[in-house]
Amino acid sequence: MIPIRNAVPTRYPPVITWMLIATNCLVFLFQDSLSPDELLLFLRQFALIPARYSEAFASGEVRGAPRSNPAQQRHAKGETVSHAEFIESR
Repeated sequence: MIPIRNAVPTRYPPVITWMLIATNCLVFLFQDSLSPDELLLFLRQFALIPARYSEAFASGEVRGAPRSNPAQQRHAKGETVSHAEFIESR
């Protein structure tokens, strides 16, 4: 059951929550107004795409990552990091 309200009175209104909701609505409306090409550019620039970071880590481009790690060797063979995780978890 989803709680609708509780008996504990609140001292402050949830301003941060309202700001997050308003920001999400504004970004949605902005994205909705873009053409397909503009939307693609917008998403390439601002979207959080996990493959960007997993590929950088697998290739050793992340600062502090060892240069000759097993993930880098697997990546050279064409395997991805997530593929290697599933193989090693067996």
